[in-house]
Amino acid sequence: MFKLLLAFIFCLGVGYYGHKKRIIDVSGLIASLLIGVIILVSLPLIWFFPLLALFVIGGFTAKYKWAYKKKYGVAEKKKGRSASNILGNGLVPLISAVLFYFFNKEFLLYAYLCSIATACADSVATEIGQLSRNRPVLITNLKPARTGTDGAVSLLGEISAFLASVSIAIIPFVFFGFFGNWNLKLFFISVVAGFVGCQFDSLIGATLERRISNNHVTNFLATLSGALVGICLWLVF
Repeated sequence: MFKLLLAFIFCLGVGYYGHKKRIIDVSGLIASLLIGVIILVSLPLIWFFPLLALFVIGGFTAKYKWAYKKKYGVAEKKKGRSASNILGNGLVPLISAVLFYFFNKEFLLYAYLCSIATACADSVATEIGQLSRNRPVLITNLKPARTGTDGAVSLLGEISAFLASVSIAIIPFVFFGFFGNWNLKLFFISVVAGFVGCQFDSLIGATLERRISNNHVTNFLATLSGALVGICLWLVF
């Protein structure tokens, strides 16, 4: 009960800060609080920090050069991300964490971290890629597209996605290294799965998003794909 109370207070503080900075709206605060508390209770503390990094990095890049992005009609809502956005990116990590709590299987930690790496890679690729001076291309046929088009990618966005995936994967890697147990397998698999999941997001955006889903469903499917890629790589290596 004490751990639950501490988790609630900590997540409420983080969520309130995000709301004040207009990273999330009220519904986003509630969703973030729910996901954060459950994950904090389900996993050892170190595994919460990748989720926190996603929140911080995603929020910062969304606000970065916001006026410029608004000028071109690609900026996020000024009041911040809603519960739909938070759930789209956070449901797969949440499910992975809860399943690990009950079954204590290593591959579920891979699924958890890889899904967060995917969400971060996709968020950063979108927000930073939109600032590219070069015209993006559709991932399906490499034809030039308008900035903000579903499924459009750019070199700047791809580099940003890779670095974002690394930024998430390196957190537990460095932490475990402090105890003399560098986990290279977890690090490399999370980087690869996060980047691949981001490409899957673009592929859905270019082919299916407008017909059978919306951006939040796309985010969920992308994070799920990142988790599944991570599990497959865990099985192979």
